[in-house]
Amino acid sequence: MTPAHLLLVQETRIARDDKLRGARAAARREAYWGHWTLARRTAAAGSGGLATLAGAPRPYRAVKPAEPGPHWLEGRWSHTAVWVDQDVLHVLNVYGWPAGTPDHKARQAQMWAELFGYIAGLGRAPWIAAGDWNTEPHELWANVVVGRTGGVLVGDGQPTCYPEVGAPRRLDFFLVSRSLASSVVRCYAGSRGPYPTHRPVYLQLNLCLLY
Repeated sequence: MTPAHLLLVQETRIARDDKLRGARAAARREAYWGHWTLARRTAAAGSGGLATLAGAPRPYRAVKPAEPGPHWLEGRWSHTAVWVDQDVLHVLNVYGWPAGTPDHKARQAQMWAELFGYIAGLGRAPWIAAGDWNTEPHELWANVVVGRTGGVLVGDGQPTCYPEVGAPRRLDFFLVSRSLASSVVRCYAGSRGPYPTHRPVYLQLNLCLLY
């Protein structure tokens, strides 16, 4: 398989700076640099940590919201700007509140409102929002996707999460801006690997079609 230009990782489980230094060094050995957020433990639930990694020599920048919301502060999502030829691609890495979190539905709905309100502020810039949403796409649409955000769900619709109890579900998926939708070549779920609960999801873009 051709090495990915971008990797979005959830549940790194890295909670200390010394462990983070080791993870960054390991990523650099594979020619990846990127934006990391530490795993956090709160009274509600622990975030497993996020990493948005760009393959060298692609420039990137970690972006902090002008007015950070509580879910960004909890490490549930991050924003990385990645330079692609003539434009900047905005990458939102998402880790939704897991099942079993107190007030789960309310927390998820509040997070989607925060995230998609932020995305709406990007205007017509191309963006990708992806990760382990801990909710299925149809549940997300019902709560927060509105016309001004203009997100497009892509992919083959296959389940990505295989819990020990219960039926498989599609919890890992990509949303892209309408400006990026015509650039999607393929989006699909990979095979179940050594960590079988979640399947990786791949997105292939032809960014020449943006121009």
